[in-house]
Amino acid sequence: MAGGGDASFFVILKDQAKLSDGRGRRSHAAKAESAFKELRAKADDTQGPLRAFLDRKKVGHQDFWGAPFGVSV
Repeated sequence: MAGGGDASFFVILKDQAKLSDGRGRRSHAAKAESAFKELRAKADDTQGPLRAFLDRKKVGHQDFWGAPFGVSV
């Protein structure tokens, strides 16, 4: 940014986790566990390169894995 100011922004990623694997689970807990694992794996896969870039540039950021986006502040 010009003048060295700060800015906040969202990065919304197109790729999303496939949660259909949890449909075959019997209990709510098993479905929730399946969704948690899928969301976390997709976030690590898709957000990893972006997090690494922001870290290299020393840009503070807050990561979210329950939705396909991250926030930079």
